[in-house]
This record gives sequence, C-alpha cells and structure tokens, in this order.
Amino acid sequence: TLDDSVREFEPHLALHGGDDGLVFYRGIIENYTSALRPGGYLAFEFGEGQGDDICDLLQHHGYTVLERVQDFGGTERAVLAQLMELS
Repeated sequence: TLDDSVREFEPHLALHGGDDGLVFYRGIIENYTSALRPGGYLAFEFGEGQGDDICDLLQHHGYTVLERVQDFGGTERAVLAQLMELS
C-alpha cells in the first residue's frame, strides 16, 4: 500500500521492520554502539508514531535523547541522541 516513491527507493530493511517496526533501529543501536566513543551521537529518521519507542530503546542502551524533531506538518520524524559518558 506504500506510494511508489517510497516503495521503489527506500531500503528494504527500512520498510520491513518486523512485528513492531523497530528491527532496523534495534540492529543499529545494538551493533554499532560499541563503535562510538562516549559522547558520540546517533540520529534516526523514523515513521509516524515510532518516536517514543525509539527513544526508549536509545535510553535503555545508554543514550541521552537531545532533540526530537518534527517535520513541517508537525509530525515527529527524527531524534538526535548522545551516548552518555562513562563514569
């Protein structure tokens, strides 16, 4: 049911995110956090209604959510998070 402009140009993984739609985000967070130094950043663009769940995942893995961004229509679309400093 996706528009051709989405279906034909977005990565397959981004369009088939598992039962909850978060497989891509979980994979990036779980597999690439170790590549960041404390203080490093992750930024994600996401679909409507996914912001809270993605922020929860980030926080669970040691990130501080710095900014949640809305598109021109007022729909939340992106998040910027920073890996917390180790104490």
